[in-house]
Amino acid sequence: MKKLLTILSSLIISTSSTALVIACNNTEKPAQEKPTNQTKPINPTDPKTPDSKSKDESDESTKPQNTTPKKPNGKQPSPSNATAKWNSIFYDSPTGDDINLNPSSEAIEKENMRLEAIAKEKIKEAKERNLNIHKQNIYVLENEIIDLKSKRFVIENEYSKKEKELEEKTKKILIEAENNLKTNKEVLDSKKQVNEHKLNYLKKEVFGKDNIRDKVNKTKENLKELKEWLVEAKELVKEYTQEESKHNEKVLKATELQNNINKIISELNDTRKLAESISEIETKIQSVEDSFKKEIDETKEWLPELDAEDKKIKEMKKELLSTYDVYDSFVYNNRIENAFQLEYITSLDDDIKNNAETRKFIEELQSELEKIKKSLIKELKTKKDKADQAKNKVSSLETSLKEMMSEKNELDTELNKINNEIVKIKRDLADFRNNALDLEEEIEKTTKIETKLSKELNEYETDLVKLSDEKSQIEKELDDLEKNTKKTISEAMSNFDEQSQNLDKEAYEKEKSIDLQISELEKLITKTKEVISEIEKQ
Repeated sequence: MKKLLTILSSLIISTSSTALVIACNNTEKPAQEKPTNQTKPINPTDPKTPDSKSKDESDESTKPQNTTPKKPNGKQPSPSNATAKWNSIFYDSPTGDDINLNPSSEAIEKENMRLEAIAKEKIKEAKERNLNIHKQNIYVLENEIIDLKSKRFVIENEYSKKEKELEEKTKKILIEAENNLKTNKEVLDSKKQVNEHKLNYLKKEVFGKDNIRDKVNKTKENLKELKEWLVEAKELVKEYTQEESKHNEKVLKATELQNNINKIISELNDTRKLAESISEIETKIQSVEDSFKKEIDETKEWLPELDAEDKKIKEMKKELLSTYDVYDSFVYNNRIENAFQLEYITSLDDDIKNNAETRKFIEELQSELEKIKKSLIKELKTKKDKADQAKNKVSSLETSLKEMMSEKNELDTELNKINNEIVKIKRDLADFRNNALDLEEEIEKTTKIETKLSKELNEYETDLVKLSDEKSQIEKELDDLEKNTKKTISEAMSNFDEQSQNLDKEAYEKEKSIDLQISELEKLITKTKEVISEIEKQ
C-alpha cells in the first residue's frame, strides 16, 4: 500500500514539474528589480534517485528556482541617490568594495544569460529525474503484480491444505466417538455390577439380620430415663444451693463491711494529716510571695542604670554629630578603637540597641517571674482548700466508722449461731452434686453409644439412598452415552459440510480481492506510461 501511495505522489509531482518546464521555457523577461549584492543563483539540492521517498520528491528545494534577473526598464535611478546609498554601506571599506558599485548594462545582460543557462540545465535534470522515477515505478508495479500472483498461488495451496486438515479432523472425531462409546460402556457396566452387590448386602445383612434400627431405639429409651433422674438430682442441688447462697450473702456482706471499715480508717488518718497541714501551707504561701517579690524588685533596679547609660550615649552621639568634620570620617584621629567618627557613631548606636534588648529581656524576666509566682500560689491555695475540706470531713468519717463497726458486730453474732446448720447444708449439697455428676457421666457414655449407633444407621441409610441413586445414574449415563455418541457423529458431519463451504467461500473472496488489486496495478502502469510519454514530448 505504501508503494502505491508513493507512485501516486510521483505522478502528481510529475504534473507539477511539467507545468514548471513550460513556464521556464517562456523567453519573455520581466522588468529587472533593483540590483542587489547577491549575484549568484540559489543552487538546488541534488536530485534524488528513483527509489527515494515521495516526500523528498515533493520538496520544493529539489525544483529548479526561477532566478533569471529581470531586464531593467528604461528609467535609470538617480546616480547621486544610488551612489549615496551604496557609499553609505561601504563607506571607508578597507577591502575597496566602495569602488565600482554601479554595474553596467552589459554586465547585467551577461549575468542574466548565465543564470538562464543554469535554469535550463536544472530543468533538463528535473525532466530526466522524473522519467527515471516513473520508469522505476513501472518496475515496482510489475513486481507487485508478480507478488500478488504468487500470493494467489499460496492461497490456493493454503486452502487445499486446510480442507485436507478438516477432513482428517472430522475423521479423528468420528473414531474418537466410537472408541469413547466402547470404553465408557465397559466402565459403566462394571460400576453397575458393583452397585447391585452393595445394595443386596445392605438389604439382607444390615437391615435384615442385625436390625440396627432396634438397637438405636433401645439406647434412646435408656438415655431418656437417665436424663429424668438427672433432673431430680439437679432440683435438690438447686434447693440446697439457694440455702447456701443465703449464708454466703451474709458472709459476703460481713466481708464488705470489714473492707469498708478498713478504707474509712485509712481515709480518716489521711484526712487528719491533711487538716493538720493548714498552717504549714499558709507559711509556704507567704514564703513564695516574699522570695519572688525580692527577685522582681532586684530586676527593677537594673532599669534606671540602663536609662542613665542610654542618656550618656545619646549626649556623646549628639556632641559628635554637632562637631562633624568631613575629613574625620576617613582620617585617623587619636582614638584607638573606632578611630573614625562614623565608626564611633555606629558603635554608639549599637550600644543603644543592646541596651534596648537588655531592657526587653528584663521586662520579659519580670513577667515570667510573676507567672511562676501566681502558679505556685494557686497550687498552694488549692492544697489549702483541700485541707480545709478535710478538716470539716473528719467528724462525718468518725460517725460512719462507728455505725459500720456496730453493724459488723451484729452480723458476726448471727453467723456464729447458724454455723452448724450451714455445715450440714454444705455436706448434703456436696452429695447431691456428686450424684448429679455420676448421672451426667452415665448419660455421656450412653449418649456416645446412641450417637455412634445413630451415625451408623444414618450412614447405612445414606449409603442405601446413595446406591439407589447411583444405580439410576448409571442407567441414565448408559442411555446418555449412546445418545451423545450419535449426536457427536451427526454434529461432526454437519460441521464438516459447513466449514468446507466456508473455506471455499473465503478462498474465493481472497482470490477475487487479489485479482482486483492486479487490475488496479495494471491501470496504474498504463497511466504511468502515459505520463512518461507526455514528459518525453516536452
